[in-house]
Amino acid sequence: MSSYEYYKSKWENTKRIRGRAVDCKPLGDRRRTHETVEKLDGDVYACRLYNTDCVKYYPDGSVGIRVGSYATPLTAEFIYTHSPFNCFKQYNKVWVSVNTTDTNNTIKYPVPTGSGELRLIGRVEGTQVLYEPSEPVVIKKQVVDRARAKEARSKIQGFVDWAKTFNKLSDGWIHNETREQFGKCTGGWWRASWDYGLPEGLVYSQWGSANLDSAKVYEFLQTCDDDGYMRLYLSMFNHADNAVNKRMAKQIQALDDKGNPTGNSIALHDFQYTWEHVKRKIYQIADNAVNIMKEVEVQAGSKTLTKVV
Repeated sequence: MSSYEYYKSKWENTKRIRGRAVDCKPLGDRRRTHETVEKLDGDVYACRLYNTDCVKYYPDGSVGIRVGSYATPLTAEFIYTHSPFNCFKQYNKVWVSVNTTDTNNTIKYPVPTGSGELRLIGRVEGTQVLYEPSEPVVIKKQVVDRARAKEARSKIQGFVDWAKTFNKLSDGWIHNETREQFGKCTGGWWRASWDYGLPEGLVYSQWGSANLDSAKVYEFLQTCDDDGYMRLYLSMFNHADNAVNKRMAKQIQALDDKGNPTGNSIALHDFQYTWEHVKRKIYQIADNAVNIMKEVEVQAGSKTLTKVV
């Protein structure tokens, strides 16, 4: 039995709830009167959630998917239950995942909000019914504007060139001796914290970029000298999370927040980083400080489903 015939039979064989001014035929549990089967004009049968006909079965075998004003996980779950498609919420939209070939390749289509409907046409191929939209579905995405990114990054090219030279001459290593020359170890509970004398908003903490203001870092790099380059570089690459190698330089006494010894020791290390990692992290400064994104339209299925608007 096709889905169309199933929901047609559901409507014909379900008794309406008495005492209602409008026919009310629940899809399942008769207490769930907000989930009903409906017959619409043109012999169309619909699965209705509250006041939205979320799934519509047409006599020609096509299926209409709607969310109305409620692109919610509840709506997605209802559509998943009463349609041939996997349905989920992502990027503030409800999507259906549709098989397009007999090898189970899928394309994800967004369901329009408001009065819009995603109409999917079915065709029998082998033992499956495969679906495709009645018209092309366009997705808006955020992508990198390469020209804008190039311009933004060019303003900190001095730091990029300096960092590349330093990384090459040191074979990627940052030695603890260098840290002690330009900064002061302020202890820590289990991982060393360093103070490189950088202005507020330019400090990469031991957890990464928690205290970072990318706009301030971007501006700083356009005006500072080599000493500033070094202090920021040491702050940026201050722990082993992305290091390819490390070796212990020495151990120091761990201090609490008030500067008192804790009785524990902290190991200070030399770290080695690849140039690709260093370059990528430097470029992130420009990318985060300047809007380098642009909005484009792509046809569903032609691009990876990321950064959807």
